[in-house]
Amino acid sequence: MMDRFYCRLIFVGVISLWVIIGGCASTPPSRFYVLSPMQGENRQAEADEACAAISVGPVELPDYVDRSQIVTRISPNKLSLAEFDQWAEPLKESFARVLMENLSILLCADPISLYPSRGPTAIDYRVEVEVIRIDGKLGERASLIARWMILDEKDNTVLFTKKSNLSSPAQGGDYEALVSAQSQTIAALSRDIAEALKTILK
Repeated sequence: MMDRFYCRLIFVGVISLWVIIGGCASTPPSRFYVLSPMQGENRQAEADEACAAISVGPVELPDYVDRSQIVTRISPNKLSLAEFDQWAEPLKESFARVLMENLSILLCADPISLYPSRGPTAIDYRVEVEVIRIDGKLGERASLIARWMILDEKDNTVLFTKKSNLSSPAQGGDYEALVSAQSQTIAALSRDIAEALKTILK
């Protein structure tokens, strides 16, 4: 009787182990993504181009995207959170860093840093960004709506403000294509901001 009991116990244990191993084996691996700065653009410096020390930030994101999962839009009122496709770093930090890198390509800015700046050089201008929407549909488009302003850091006065409504087509139906399209919308935002800063620096 006891031998039969132990045999049954071992059998149940082996079956349970197979179920656990099978469940782990069937779980797809997580995939991680980062935004990327502009590529292949070389700024042509003008003879009378003015330079300035610029700080980028703070950058504020809506709560619905301030998470590790990549958010896509199913309809105007419905969102989807990817279970296995995630940001490799906080989206707020990635957005600010890529914006800073893009502006360093588009402008004569020395230094250009993230807010709050801790360097020895006094900052001339600061770019503050409030992201209203950053998402998209797989296989379709990435969308970015942002309200931003340029401030004179010396007296904290607002010199320029604008709301940019941008989109970029996704060159594929997967998350990598969507993230690439989102990087393109940030590049377009960077150009808007750079043009405004160039006007101020003249």
